Amino acid sequence: MLAKDSQPGWVRQDISGLGDAARFYESGPTGEQASHMLYSRKGTQLVSVLAKFTSVPATADLSVHRYGAIVTKAYSSK
Repeated sequence: MLAKDSQPGWVRQDISGLGDAARFYESGPTGEQASHMLYSRKGTQLVSVLAKFTSVPATADLSVHRYGAIVTKAYSSK
């Protein structure tokens, strides 16, 4: 089971090609703050990546693809 279909105050994006099912949630960024959650399920494995930034550098890569790379690495390490 993945995270809820909707989270108040969060924007949901379904991600294809990352396990059997994956969802990305974003709250912010407002000013310099951002919060992200990525949940992915592949078979019986569930990987979640949670990040909260209180100060985001201008050069930071907060894209969905960056989190997807982390999840892919987690699946390949098993």
